[in-house]
Amino acid sequence: MRHIFFLIGILLVTTLSACSSAPENNAVTTPSVVSNQTEEKTEKPSESNLLNVIKESREKATANEKSARLQLKVTEESASKVSVSLRLENPLKKDISAVRAFLAYNPEALHGVSIDIPQDSPFQIIAPGENIFDAKNGLLKIGVSASEGNVFREESTEIATIRFDRKEKSFTSIDFYGFGKAEKTVVLEKINDNTFQDILQEPVVPTLPLSPQS
Repeated sequence: MRHIFFLIGILLVTTLSACSSAPENNAVTTPSVVSNQTEEKTEKPSESNLLNVIKESREKATANEKSARLQLKVTEESASKVSVSLRLENPLKKDISAVRAFLAYNPEALHGVSIDIPQDSPFQIIAPGENIFDAKNGLLKIGVSASEGNVFREESTEIATIRFDRKEKSFTSIDFYGFGKAEKTVVLEKINDNTFQDILQEPVVPTLPLSPQS
């Protein structure tokens, strides 16, 4: 087990070092905007070491240790547009190194327009193949991490602002997808250089309802 954690630490350091010196499409220092982007129109990039860390980590936090929360909040809603804020709540000020969130939506009711990462976000490294709309499967994929040697340990921060155009006037929703073992929606706490664990609490109601607008 110790060897596994050691290898995970090496993978993470290697990834973050590479991202820090990589071209601009990997290391983001300004807000990242994805417009009308879908997986079927984008070549599938090679999987990053960050995603390997998420998949290979065998550390399991206990229920009491799962203190982080992801929250969705509508910031703008009209007959034609919807803006949603994805926020991270970290009340115990744990050392958080990465956030991954998959959100399910109805592509017949909503058209994904953009995913904006705040300019002052502590999570500026974007995982390849993430921060996109997958309209074919009705999924929005966000995967971000802190830069090398850094963690987020404040109580709250905005992860992204997500913008949609409405395609029809109807009730619809945006839902968190793939918690825990599914490895789609996680918040990784950095315990030490070799150890990471998912400390995300699953919300009691993982759905953000959107009402039809006149």
